[in-house]
Amino acid sequence: MNGYALCAGLLSAALLGASGSAPTVTAAAPPAFAVQQLGFPPQLVVSTDRVEIGYRAQRAPNQGETPGAAGTLYVRNDLQRRFTAVPLALRKGLQSRGLWAVVPRRFLSGHRLFYYGVVRDRLTGRTVTIPARGARAPESAWIINDALHVELGRVVPGHTRMPDAIAARADASQVGFGHDGLVYGPSSFEVAKDGSIWLFDSVRYRLLQWLPRNPRAIARTVAVPGGFEFALGPAGSIYVLYGRGPGSHLTRLSASGTPLWTSKLGVAGGGQLRTGPDGTLYWTGPMGEPRDLSNWMPRWVPVATPTGRPLPLSAQWSGTRWTQPLTPTLSLVASSADFEPSAKVGPAPHEARLALVDRAGRVVRAWRVTSPTIIWWYTNKTPALVGGDPVIVLTAHWPARAPGRQLEYLALRLGPTGKVRTRFTVPDGQPPRSAYGDEPSIVTDLRVGPHGSLYQLGSGPHFGAAIYRYSLAPSS
Repeated sequence: MNGYALCAGLLSAALLGASGSAPTVTAAAPPAFAVQQLGFPPQLVVSTDRVEIGYRAQRAPNQGETPGAAGTLYVRNDLQRRFTAVPLALRKGLQSRGLWAVVPRRFLSGHRLFYYGVVRDRLTGRTVTIPARGARAPESAWIINDALHVELGRVVPGHTRMPDAIAARADASQVGFGHDGLVYGPSSFEVAKDGSIWLFDSVRYRLLQWLPRNPRAIARTVAVPGGFEFALGPAGSIYVLYGRGPGSHLTRLSASGTPLWTSKLGVAGGGQLRTGPDGTLYWTGPMGEPRDLSNWMPRWVPVATPTGRPLPLSAQWSGTRWTQPLTPTLSLVASSADFEPSAKVGPAPHEARLALVDRAGRVVRAWRVTSPTIIWWYTNKTPALVGGDPVIVLTAHWPARAPGRQLEYLALRLGPTGKVRTRFTVPDGQPPRSAYGDEPSIVTDLRVGPHGSLYQLGSGPHFGAAIYRYSLAPSS
């Protein structure tokens, strides 16, 4: 996809309708015709991939009118000037009902794949183009046939690394835990530029701060009016994210906890708050209802300026991107691949792909990380650069293992020649070495700190909470 495409253009339905009238008789309006893209290619593709793209068409209010539509997918790569038409074929499966096409592999060469779809209502003859500008502003994906190959081999469970230090520690009486159908505890933490640690005690609605080199003493607490995720802002301020649906909003608090403003967000779902290299605050999370597990990379929606001003919905939409800003000149693109069917976990990936992309959208360097073990990306395990090397955290999965011992986090620091410079695993699903709770996908439990170490949140009702620190220094 286009690295800076509007998410509205990627996900919105295009609606067309018309009505006619006579002096004495009102003609019935033809039903509206809506088209939505429901199958996206991975952000990063190679020549051996089976790349499928799909669309759903319907006439309101009937939701099952795809059989009344036909369409064409138009594709080209950056080595070609003209688009080639590929017919869209009807697929009737319950989960994949729609119009689909497989991109011919001859287009998976060069550096970029471009495409758009045109769908026609056979009843009225109306057509809808997705995205709306068609060939002038198509969707795109990066082609990385020259990526560096990183073969991990099988990840052996049960050899997790002990932390190098405990950066912050709270007793069980100092943090809250809840049980309301689900069990949960602290939901997020952050490492400030000065080395201080902040923890979101989301049960008691407060933030706890520890100063550098004093992990046992909570320096202060800041009450917050609610929420589950936060970020540190300019001038000592604090951002707090509320809501997990269309009503999500963001509040900025002063350093003492006084509300400064509240802004509505044009996002759905939980998500996380992350600060970009220029100080812009982003909401980041997956598409509302992702249907293609290979499209791992989440949206990055700007929600506040570097100076701490809220961005209106129009600026959030126009600034939405599918690449993670890492430096003023580099962004990261990522996806999963090599999925195997699994009755226990569904489609299971054995490959993680990532690429560093410059301002012009060119791939500077790309990696394909493969393993016989299932390796998942998760959106809240945010990649980072350390010494110019990408640091990623994957989740290794062994479905056949006993319940509660199936997952471990795999931290990797990748070098510029494909060598793994740092590799180790840390616990997942093993409180208090890892975070306590039933919803790990909405908990920020791992972060790369501003000084190049990996930090992990561990918690448990009878333990309290701790922030563990792991060095990312090259192992050789």
